[in-house]
Amino acid sequence: MIPALRSVGRALRRSFTRTQPRFSIPAILLSGFASMVVIALLGFFSDVVGHPLLMASFGASCVLEFVLPKAPVSQPINVIGGHMISAVAGLTVVTTMPTQWWSMSLATGVAIMVMVFLRVLHPPAAGIPLIIMLDGETWSYLLTPVVIGAIFVTMCGALYRWGMKKARMVR
Repeated sequence: MIPALRSVGRALRRSFTRTQPRFSIPAILLSGFASMVVIALLGFFSDVVGHPLLMASFGASCVLEFVLPKAPVSQPINVIGGHMISAVAGLTVVTTMPTQWWSMSLATGVAIMVMVFLRVLHPPAAGIPLIIMLDGETWSYLLTPVVIGAIFVTMCGALYRWGMKKARMVR
């Protein structure tokens, strides 16, 4: 009995051990500030143009763009392509099926499968079908905020990487 408890204890300890690398304080501050600026600009431009440009998934995209800029899921094709694929999946399902738990799971699953198949996986985008279906969005949502917002976040990420000259945050 005691060896079994030790085994459980070791498994629990491993499960709650941080494996994420440490980041420097300047890197933490810069990535947080860059994320604040991008989200603030999207909110400001939403007010100026009178169309929503801000989505919850863009906050998660900022984590990848500014904290893990070299990660495969942070690349421009992944950010823009992942958002577009997920939006199309959500819009297709919301216009052809009732909004139910099973149709929302279908849209989300299809979006993930297509992103993985096309090698443009962007995890924050997987929530877009749920947003679309819960809000009952129309096809105009694909352009504003999805495509325009994803391009904006990607451009800001590229500008950030260029400004840093050499990304210090590897992963």
